[in-house]
Amino acid sequence: YVDEQVYLNLRNNFIQKFDFIFTKMLKTLNRGEQKAFCQELKEFQEACQYYDLPQAATTVARVLEGMREKQWAHVFHYLDQLYLFFQGLIGQKRA
Repeated sequence: YVDEQVYLNLRNNFIQKFDFIFTKMLKTLNRGEQKAFCQELKEFQEACQYYDLPQAATTVARVLEGMREKQWAHVFHYLDQLYLFFQGLIGQKRA
């Protein structure tokens, strides 16, 4: 059992670190390391589920689906959606 305030602090830290995490994942993809990128995405998806961010977890699932099907437009569309989702959350925290 995790104390609610500790959980909320961890969730907030996860959201605030999104830019770092996202950049790291994109660098992995840019190096052509598709298996590593998919693994990072799966771990990120698990964190989204843990921190009760179902919309983000679903978006990651769509990125993974695009990776499996080698549909790059699909992959990049949903990566953009993921980025915009987290930017919205980060903006809420700053407001």
